[in-house]
Amino acid sequence: VIPPGDEHQALEAANQQLLLDVVRKAFPGCEDVEGTKEIVESVGEAVGKGHLKAAFGSKEGREAWVVRWGAERAVWYANLLVKIVETLEDDELFSWLRKTGEESEEEEEEADDDEEKAYWLRVVSFGGGPAEALALAGVIRHFRPDAHGKSRAQKDEDGPYSDSDDGGAGVPMIVDLQLANSVNWTPEIKAIRDALLSPPTLSKYASAHAIANAAGFLEDRALRVDLHQFNALEASQEEVSEAVGEEAALITLFYTIADLAATSMPKTVALLLKLTIAAPKGSLVVVFDHAEETRRNEEGKKAYPLRYLLDMAFLGKKPSGEDEEEGVKPAWKMLLADEERVVKVHEGLRKYGGYERGDKCSRQGAPERKKEILNEIHDDPLVVISVMFLALSELTLDDKGHVLLLPAGSDADEYLR
Repeated sequence: VIPPGDEHQALEAANQQLLLDVVRKAFPGCEDVEGTKEIVESVGEAVGKGHLKAAFGSKEGREAWVVRWGAERAVWYANLLVKIVETLEDDELFSWLRKTGEESEEEEEEADDDEEKAYWLRVVSFGGGPAEALALAGVIRHFRPDAHGKSRAQKDEDGPYSDSDDGGAGVPMIVDLQLANSVNWTPEIKAIRDALLSPPTLSKYASAHAIANAAGFLEDRALRVDLHQFNALEASQEEVSEAVGEEAALITLFYTIADLAATSMPKTVALLLKLTIAAPKGSLVVVFDHAEETRRNEEGKKAYPLRYLLDMAFLGKKPSGEDEEEGVKPAWKMLLADEERVVKVHEGLRKYGGYERGDKCSRQGAPERKKEILNEIHDDPLVVISVMFLALSELTLDDKGHVLLLPAGSDADEYLR
């Protein structure tokens, strides 16, 4: 269990503010509160009903989501990931992230001679988008000072060969983030990446010294982000395996499972089993979601506690009333669990878009149902479930592709016969 305390502020307040500032730079329209109020409300209502196409079908809708909710979620995710890396500091998966600049440069030179070996941290985010990209940028900045963006003054001091575009100098790639999402967030991710790499917007009255010393959030090569169109509930085993990759990875499911389960519980369980089959040994899965029961789906079928769903899919636990099979070893081991954590950004930070927590102006005059939906999304603090699993071994499949949880010591081929 993650120790109690102020760990939801594991990311420094200064870096939290810089992340929020990146969103402001990427989407300057967020300052037009009155002009975006109706868009924010319509997006919130559509998301609350699970109508993602209606919510994110337009550029305005996607940007409104990032500004109003994505920026703050990015801080939550970054705080959680920083704490996880610090708690599991000896895990080999995070070794590259925790290297010093000198150590990583030496290992990258060795990697040039061994092209099959990847030293960077590979992150696969199912349901991920701009918030995850921002969060990983925050994690990199926290652990790797050598990856901080350089000001014009620093580059002049380092000389003309300090930041080569040919890959021979400068910070190496630290995180390879692969986003799998049915929504096309490509324009918004590009805008965020551009804002991460460029200096913050300064006042037109800024001094020459301030301009020369203004630096971007990250160096160019530190974070790679790729987005793949991915329908989670309809994905085949091959598609899930391709998304996960062949090397151990950090796999995130942030505010994803409960929404999928609200659409189809059987398909959600099937996705988690496919993920279990695909995940290479040594992979880590992090789940971050609401702690309450999964929402009832449109057919009104029974909702289940999220933890129940995770235990069944990842740990092989039987539903209540069914006997457990003796000797069956689950494919995953739970490393960390934190079921009632209040998450929020650091007090006193500047938020953009004109909406502060507790601000009711965007909801005045809205129908009662819209108020409920917006309350579900807006209200802070939030209590969430956050758990982490470690992949222990590969599963065995039968000839129809079904998962076989075999008793310890049994022979798969003999079992199939």
